[in-house]
Amino acid sequence: MRNIDSKLILVGIIYFLLAMIQGQFMAITADYRYFPMHAHMGLVGGVLMILYGLIYRAYPETQQDALVKFHFWLANIGSPIFFAGIGISITGGTRNVGHAGSIIVIVALMIFALLFFRTHRSSHYR
Repeated sequence: MRNIDSKLILVGIIYFLLAMIQGQFMAITADYRYFPMHAHMGLVGGVLMILYGLIYRAYPETQQDALVKFHFWLANIGSPIFFAGIGISITGGTRNVGHAGSIIVIVALMIFALLFFRTHRSSHYR
């Protein structure tokens, strides 16, 4: 997948922006019920996506693997499901949506780890 590093960094910036807007809304209304969703959006959506992008940029050979596209889409499908699930749970709904989203995010992270370590097998990492 071309420019996956830039795409992930852009997605991370968008999540950071959304988390900041949500934080401002919570502060203005003094309603902090959605703090867990705000925190996860900033960390999983912002930090993790940007970290993925920066690691892909620092190790461009990792981007050549066929699983990269799958990792990108899994991370980008799982994250909003996870965040929505947290919101649904906070409002008294089922926790299953959040659980499903978090599992998808974890699988995406496991695929990323596999991509990185499979590409970088050398004496430096042993």
